[in-house]
Amino acid sequence: MEFEVAFATEAGEQRLSLVGFESWLERDRLMLLDFDPDTVGLASQPYWLFWTTAEARSRSHAPDYFARLADGTAIVLDCRPLDRIKPKDEVAFEATRAACELLGWRYEIVGTPPEVLLANVRWLAGYRHPRHDLHVVAQTLRAVFSRPMPLWRSPAHSRAVKIAADRPLRRRSSPRP
Repeated sequence: MEFEVAFATEAGEQRLSLVGFESWLERDRLMLLDFDPDTVGLASQPYWLFWTTAEARSRSHAPDYFARLADGTAIVLDCRPLDRIKPKDEVAFEATRAACELLGWRYEIVGTPPEVLLANVRWLAGYRHPRHDLHVVAQTLRAVFSRPMPLWRSPAHSRAVKIAADRPLRRRSSPRP
């Protein structure tokens, strides 16, 4: 697809770009797709679908997301609270489903994700910031804990950061080496 070519990357290359959303539900689904290791490409409102209804009226619809998966398959998503789907929406979703079937793509209408899953993904997403990209620390910890052992017995324990115990731990407590 043309929209995929614009964002094609070499294997292993990470391309940082923003993907839009129009609602909190779309934002939440976007975070879940971004967190899913099977998702290798993602586009917001990737195309417009135009058709004529049985009543000879022109209709159009832009699905919310297109995701390319690691196995090469594709999924098109519309995000809508399942209890808020109106008859007009059902017609658009059915037209989108039929178009996706012709192209061999999966199509899903997704509602509100489970709260616990979403809370966990939101928390983990905070660690994607570059300040948490500590390759040397991660390599050291993997080497030290290559075999299971309690932290207090590890060689890293003597170098662990200790928080001053003479005052309450709060946001401005400073670590002491």
